[in-house]
Amino acid sequence: MEGVVVSRQICLIALAIRQRLVFETIWSLLVQIDAGSVPQPVSPQWSQNLFCFKQTPFD
Repeated sequence: MEGVVVSRQICLIALAIRQRLVFETIWSLLVQIDAGSVPQPVSPQWSQNLFCFKQTPFD
């Protein structure tokens, strides 16, 4: 029974660390965007998905 408790505690600690890393990553990206260090798209065309092609090679 003690092994189950220990393994559950290890899983909870790992989950807490993972959540903190995700939070810190998102937070740092938001701070960079707010500070203007992340370049923004110049025109609306650049903000569109680059994988949407206007013509297919088979036309």
